[in-house]
Amino acid sequence: MPLSEYRRKRHFGRTPEPSDKPLSHKGKPTFVIQEHHARRLHWDLRLEDQGVLKSWAVTRQPTLDPSVKHLAIHVEDHPLAYGKFHGEIPKGEYGAGEVEIWDKGTFKNLGPRSVTDSIERGKVDFELHGKKLKGAYVLTRMSGEGGKIWLLIKKHDRYAREGDVAEIEQSKDAPETIEFTEVKKILFPKERITKADVLDYYLHIADWMLPYLKDRPVLNLPGKFPDWIPHVELNGRKLPVIQDAKSLMYFVNAGAVSFEIYTARVTSLSRPDFAVREAKTAAEAMKIRKQIKGKSHVKTGPRGFEVLAKAKEGEEATAVLAPYSLYSNKSALVSMPIEWDELKKKSFAMKDVLDRLKERGDPMREVIE
Repeated sequence: MPLSEYRRKRHFGRTPEPSDKPLSHKGKPTFVIQEHHARRLHWDLRLEDQGVLKSWAVTRQPTLDPSVKHLAIHVEDHPLAYGKFHGEIPKGEYGAGEVEIWDKGTFKNLGPRSVTDSIERGKVDFELHGKKLKGAYVLTRMSGEGGKIWLLIKKHDRYAREGDVAEIEQSKDAPETIEFTEVKKILFPKERITKADVLDYYLHIADWMLPYLKDRPVLNLPGKFPDWIPHVELNGRKLPVIQDAKSLMYFVNAGAVSFEIYTARVTSLSRPDFAVREAKTAAEAMKIRKQIKGKSHVKTGPRGFEVLAKAKEGEEATAVLAPYSLYSNKSALVSMPIEWDELKKKSFAMKDVLDRLKERGDPMREVIE
């Protein structure tokens, strides 16, 4: 049924978003790009076709620069009325946050088929006639993640130019932007997981993972990185401190797949706020739990399980794989916080993590609160 997924995700008595009531439109097909300040800022690209708006969530601001490839997540169709929507989606509703119209206009389908048919075939060629974006673009579907991962790329034409639209129109002092590279590269051959899959995983897990990274040195990353990423000196090494999603995605794009954090914060590097003990088996993990006086938590790790508890006086800080980090460049399994009654499940695949979080939440969050 048309727009059924759009309808399923929304409560129209609570959200000001338009209902799924069909509208007719004559004339050239329209497009809109909405700047969406949800849990993670993104730009929603919508192309009119067959009475609906075909939609992608673009992870960073679209540009006129053909050298920049934008990750775009194919999402559910939206009603035509959504092309005029702007306002606040209330907290607790799907996509909660401020929505602003960033650009709009008409577009020309450059392909031999309809936009809908082109989506089925994995490539959409079109030409935008907007206020900010003009000229030819292509959306190309990547492998993995059920066909949801696409790339938005500006084609070389008379409108093409280097730099981000915001940088050109507003300020040259804006923070450096991230260009995703080698997205088709296979990182985990056994599972056929590409770099695009890993980028998408960290984009979606960032809100869950960042509280564990915040204010802590990351120990297993290269010492060379941009000045806009905070750092700390520890044992003669310059170590990054990942405070936001942009910094996280910089390192993933640079090749990092796992993140080892320090058990002490930068404000007190000699005093860890939690301690870690490894266990190879569920029985060993339960034994450690009984030995610990006070609250303890457990997560999966590359050698079995890792039990976390409040650090004792005099304990030294150490390294631990960050919750929700992949294990390494050899394994696409995730270091997953679990409940004590889940010890029978020793491993979590990257593709299963978000569904589990929606179902059970984060049982370890109090460690960093």
